[in-house]
Amino acid sequence: MSKRLGLTALLAATAIGCASQEGYEKIVNSYLGSPETVLLERWGPPDQVYNADADTKYLTYSRSQSGYMPGTPPTYQTSCSFGYCTSIPIGGSPGYAYTDTCKTSFKVVHGTIASWRSQGNACVA
Repeated sequence: MSKRLGLTALLAATAIGCASQEGYEKIVNSYLGSPETVLLERWGPPDQVYNADADTKYLTYSRSQSGYMPGTPPTYQTSCSFGYCTSIPIGGSPGYAYTDTCKTSFKVVHGTIASWRSQGNACVA
């Protein structure tokens, strides 16, 4: 699965509310003990590689999505008294910009995935 296709599926799952951090942990835990090549085949090339020593390296995958959530307009309650009318806004909410991120690093020792860690608000699947 390409990183772009995987990200699209992940964001779609998040948007419909069935994504969870536990689901993401289950996916990344499934790579523990696997050869590095399995991760590379499924996630593609990492965004960063850090060689700690001859036997240990860290592969880091980062993703980010920004967007804008539109607000909702208020409803208005109008009341009239003695020929004078006033309208009062009720409810509504302003729009807001957001950025969802997830950064996952896998520790690879002797070509085998030994551990992982992630950070961000969108590490869900």
